[in-house]
Amino acid sequence: KKRMTPLLQVWKNIASKVTSSSSSHVVSSSKTTSDDNNPVLNAITLEIEKAASMANFLHKMFAEIETGLFGNNTASASLMNDIKELIAGIVPWSWNKRWNHGQGPNNPKVFLEELVLRTQYLKNYEQQIRAQTFWTSPMIIGHCFFPIAFLNAFKQFTAHKLNTTMDDLQFECAWDKSTVIQSVDKCVPILNVSGLYLQGALFDGINLTSVSAKDGALSKVPVCYIYYRRQTK
Repeated sequence: KKRMTPLLQVWKNIASKVTSSSSSHVVSSSKTTSDDNNPVLNAITLEIEKAASMANFLHKMFAEIETGLFGNNTASASLMNDIKELIAGIVPWSWNKRWNHGQGPNNPKVFLEELVLRTQYLKNYEQQIRAQTFWTSPMIIGHCFFPIAFLNAFKQFTAHKLNTTMDDLQFECAWDKSTVIQSVDKCVPILNVSGLYLQGALFDGINLTSVSAKDGALSKVPVCYIYYRRQTK
């Protein structure tokens, strides 16, 4: 019981933030705008809904844990297995499978904190898309629980803009946005990706240099601009 109390307290402290984010999302999602057919907006909205579903699941799990340990109810065998893993500092599979099929943090405390943090970032991205500021703002793709699904939505959105098929598109990336703007159609959406790190080298957007003993294991790189264009024949 004593070993589970700190984690229970962590959840109690942050659960209201997840609930607040979920409630505000319901309000914003009820508004019908011209962006509602935007695949990127739909992907972000789905991310927020999955985060809310995960939070509801965890809220139920913690209620069962608290009742099983401190109440009169007897915890089930599966719940006891989850409790043992949590005490050992391991995220149970019943939790982690909801985060990109097991790609979530392994530490339970980090798992809970990242759930709240990412939900807040996703809410900001949703607001930026609706305010037409998303494509000029930096985004960390790692904030998504299902990043591949988001990138597929980005590709679909580009196909709509270019009035072509997704199969006709090829992925491109660049470090100089001015070069990208000059080489693609004005309607092509460009994603400003930040939060990228390089291991074993330093990169300033132009030059790649070797690391020294004083440098960290990972070095942050400048914003990368990714987009799709029609395949060259």
